[in-house]
Amino acid sequence: MKRCRWMAVFLVVIPMTLVAQLFHRSDLIFPEAAALTIGTWGGEAHAWSSSKLKLLLLPPLAASVAVAGNVLHVPTLLAFLFMVAAIPMLLDRLNSALIPTISAGALPTLFDITSAWFLLVVFAITATLSLGLYIGDLFMKGKALQVSESEIDHSSIDAISSDLAHVEDSNSVPKGEPKAAGGRDQNDIDEDIPKSPLSRRRILIWFIAISLSWTIVTWWITPHAALAPPLFVSFYEWMKSSNRTFGRYWRRWLSITLAISIGTFVHHEIKNYALSALVSISIAFFMMLLLGEIHPPTLAIALLPLIFTATIPVERAIDVSLSIAVLYGLGLYLPKVIRYRKLAIEL
Repeated sequence: MKRCRWMAVFLVVIPMTLVAQLFHRSDLIFPEAAALTIGTWGGEAHAWSSSKLKLLLLPPLAASVAVAGNVLHVPTLLAFLFMVAAIPMLLDRLNSALIPTISAGALPTLFDITSAWFLLVVFAITATLSLGLYIGDLFMKGKALQVSESEIDHSSIDAISSDLAHVEDSNSVPKGEPKAAGGRDQNDIDEDIPKSPLSRRRILIWFIAISLSWTIVTWWITPHAALAPPLFVSFYEWMKSSNRTFGRYWRRWLSITLAISIGTFVHHEIKNYALSALVSISIAFFMMLLLGEIHPPTLAIALLPLIFTATIPVERAIDVSLSIAVLYGLGLYLPKVIRYRKLAIEL
């Protein structure tokens, strides 16, 4: 049943790519739509859907700031650095785990998108997802209420109290944890979010330091495919995970490398945006199932070739693969190396 919810991604991605195909405009494609849909409606990143209002407003707001910066001709590098640093800090201040907002702000900056239609696309996507979650919550609450009413034993006051307590518990979540959208339980969360403010701030600092350094080092050396915004979304999610091991590093790298390779090959062979997205997402999804590494940003990465220019697509796929290998590697080993050196100096 859970895998059937993954089909919902086509309800969001296909209309978006059909519009882009109709007008022959790749700047109407928001690859992170695939990750947002799977993460919220598919239940693979439950924390993203903990607040429908933030889901509705934060990505369009980030995209609006980025497009405004492009219209005002803010230098691209400065604007991109600002987005990569400021959006995670804003999310931390708002206590939000909606990290695809990074892509919503950084992507228009990187690809110099100035069209207000892109903002409309992003808003339409987040509005659709928020509305779907709201309807899902109403449906699950109504279903729970119907079940509770049918089980009431009017002959026993104790039974009534017990049933009411059961209904209340089924519509609540433990203190400190986000409410499950659409009645999904907490076991659907793919990654555990650090609970202590100190841990979150330490992760935030590491993410910003590594991301800004990587951006500055590669800006004039490689094509900007190495800085594709979904990579930073994936990297931040990796930094937040308490399960950073070499085995998982290898599976994630292989998953993302295959996704960008699949998307590059499919879009090279199928020039239609909608059909290419359909095939790319389908193959990438089954590939993730085989690897046992369900990771929403991977599908956004599979859609990246739709917005790359037609030149040297293979080289750009290689850039994406190398970029995520370096970012994940730094996130995995650099904090450990510095911590060990600090301990050695103290000793």
